[in-house]
Order: sequence, then structure tokens, then C-alpha cells
Amino acid sequence: MILLFGTLRKDVLDPRNEALNRLRKFMDSWEPDLKRFIVGGRDDDNISYKDIREALLSGKIPKQVFLQWQQKYAMFVADALQPVWDEAFEVASEQVSAKRPGFQFDPAAPAVRKWTENRAADFVTGCSKETKAGIRAALRHSVYHEDIGVDELAKVIRPMVGLTRPQVVANQNYYNRLLGNGMKTEKAAQRSIKYAEQQHRYRAQMIARTESAMAYNHAEYETIRQAQAKGYMGRVNKVWCTADDERTCEVCGALDGKSIEMDENFEFSTKLPKSHGTTRVPPAHPHCRCTALYEEYEAPDIQGGAA
Repeated sequence: MILLFGTLRKDVLDPRNEALNRLRKFMDSWEPDLKRFIVGGRDDDNISYKDIREALLSGKIPKQVFLQWQQKYAMFVADALQPVWDEAFEVASEQVSAKRPGFQFDPAAPAVRKWTENRAADFVTGCSKETKAGIRAALRHSVYHEDIGVDELAKVIRPMVGLTRPQVVANQNYYNRLLGNGMKTEKAAQRSIKYAEQQHRYRAQMIARTESAMAYNHAEYETIRQAQAKGYMGRVNKVWCTADDERTCEVCGALDGKSIEMDENFEFSTKLPKSHGTTRVPPAHPHCRCTALYEEYEAPDIQGGAA
């Protein structure tokens, strides 16, 4: 949320809560469609039972399959994420344009293009690598059941395409445990498939939530940068805001209420020992529900940008 000079703590009784409500409203408007898009696109993962059988026998995923995954995720960016980014910039910029006559956000600005291009490339590369790592994990874990047969293993692995490596490992451990408890192969496979469906829905929710939060938080930041560059906003602080409930993680809990200058980075410790991270704006991690409260504490210099 962007609090302009002159409205600070006066027109908004609970700015932090309002900032979280704005983020939540935007995420809620996009999360269902993104989840349906991701889950509904599972049949287009471009890997067949034949590909899996060949991978099981050779231990390698065909290169053309990996390239097809990249194309699939690139299409997801164009068809699903780009509209989210566009609306995020529109919603965020209205906070300034409504009170600073003359300000117009430029969606074609170099910084905006650079962010969307980098985010698209990171998303495609990251998801493709995750999928590849997941299938490799499935292939490695499947050697324990060579006696079952390649065709039967292919039936178990195919529903896992698109899951992350930890999800695949969890699914394979579940499948192995069922077999170890004496369950028949066919019934164990069906249980594994249902488990994979639940995992897909969870991953879809994670992507939808994380990407919508990332889009909105960056849109507010870029809106302020443009407004400052054009003389419609003065100096700004940003404050980290968490949902402050039982689901708030230790990483974000430690950041809650931290106030820094606009172009500084938030620093935080990760769950890994002696590991730290930085981020210009929330989110700090997947599934993060945090946002920033921007407080303009100095009026803009030019008359056209005055409140």
C-alpha cells in the first residue's frame, strides 16, 4: 500500500492492515484462475508412457521432452502470468494517479520490461528444472522395484510429471511403503496416483499465490520509482508487513515492522544454518503472504505533484 504525504496516518486508521487487505484482495482475484490453469494443463506435460519407459531403461530423459516442458511453461507465462502482471501494475499505479493529477504509469518503461522479462525467464527455467529433477528422482527411486516391470512403473511415474523433486520423493516413498506393507501393485499405484493429484493441487496453489503476490508487490515498488522519477512523489520508507497470525513463519516474523529506505533491501535469515538472503520487496519465499507499506515522508518538489 502507498501512503502519500499528507494522508499519512490521517485518512487510514490501520495502514498495515489495509496494506495486507489490498494484497489479499488482489491475490484472491487471481489465485483460483491460475490454479485451474495449472492443474488443467497437466495433460499437456508432453511426456508419454513411451518416453517414461525409455527413460526407465536408459536412465535419461529425452532432450526433446525437456524442451517441450520449457515451451509449456513459456505458454503459461504468456497466457496466465502476463495478465496478472498487467493488472498488478494498473491497480498499484491507481493509488498515485488518483491523488497526484498528471501522473501516468508507463507499462513499457525499461525497468518494467526488464522485470517481466527476467521474471518470465526465471519462471520457465525454474519450473523446467524442477520438473526434470522430479522425474530424475522418480527414476532413481524406481530401481528398487525392477521386479514390478517397466510398464507398471511408468503408470506410477506418469502422474508425477510436473511435481517438484521433494514431492516426487515423498510420493515414491509412499508407494514403496504401500508395497512394503503387502499391498498389491495395482492398488498401490492407484493410491500413488491420487496422492500425486493432491500434490499437483498444492503446487498449483503455491505457484498461484507466490506469483500473484510477487506481481503486486513489485508493481507498487515500480509505481513509486516512476512517480519519484517524474516528480510526483518525494522520499519514501517501506515497512515489511506480515499477516501476523499462526501461519507466519520465523523468517517473515523477524522482518515484521522493519522499516528501511525505498531502494534498500530487506535482509533475513533462512532456515538453513548460517544462511542469509535479501529481497527488495516481498515475498521472501514461496507461499509468502507478506507485503510492504510505503510511507511517503517528504512532499514532492514539483508543483504538479503536490498533494
